[in-house]
Amino acid sequence: GSAVALSSTAVVIRILMDRSEMDSAYGRACTAILLFQDVAVVVLLLMVGSLEADARLPEIALKFLGAAAKTGILVVTLLMLTRSVLPRFFPQAAMHRSREHLVALSLLIALGSALGAHTLGLSPTLGAFLAGMMLGEGDLISFQAFFLTLFFTSIGMVADFGWIAVHVFLVLAVLGAVLVIKAVVAFLVVFLFRHSAAIGMLAGLALANVGEFAFVLIKVALDQGVCAPDVFKLVVAVAVFSMALTPYLMAVAGRAAAWMGKAGPAELGTLPE
Repeated sequence: GSAVALSSTAVVIRILMDRSEMDSAYGRACTAILLFQDVAVVVLLLMVGSLEADARLPEIALKFLGAAAKTGILVVTLLMLTRSVLPRFFPQAAMHRSREHLVALSLLIALGSALGAHTLGLSPTLGAFLAGMMLGEGDLISFQAFFLTLFFTSIGMVADFGWIAVHVFLVLAVLGAVLVIKAVVAFLVVFLFRHSAAIGMLAGLALANVGEFAFVLIKVALDQGVCAPDVFKLVVAVAVFSMALTPYLMAVAGRAAAWMGKAGPAELGTLPE
């Protein structure tokens, strides 16, 4: 449930930026939900990492509290580094226009954070994710496309297309169910927060996909022994195809909104509140 609930920040934000719809009403609604989901990843990683086969609830709760305490230590350490140590390096790198040093330092911090998380008994992914949040203000935008390409290439390598071919009807059924259910849930959430039905429809179609963090969560579950290999392959397949369909879903979102009688495709950037 945690894996499927998350939507793809990388895909949706990129499409919104390319279509100049970040400042539209539905663009702001999507961005708010996506940012909240990204923050929730930390808690979800701790929760999934605390699960064990045949473990009872008290044992899971104790493990979760221990992991949360260790995460707190890691966060405090990263905050001290970013506020005391990094300011001494980043301005010098910028002053000397040494972007190579800036990127190398950022990668070193991310890898060091991942190693620190592993040393504390946490998921290395959690450490790297926390480091990324701390380095969010760094001038690394020009490298974003490279890292996104590398990430999605690795996702394609994880997908088992032989398994998908054998279970194609199962994959299509689950994919359809996920897209419909997530679109309806996102529509209701946005609509209940006093947005129009058109904006709810647009946001629902944009957020109907399964995001990149699904791969991280389902892999942690697989490593913990609480997820069957077939379930892992199914979630990966659904996530890959749902992200591939996202641009097309968002392309027809304007027609869906027009069908709701609220706005036409040309009004996407200026939809009413």
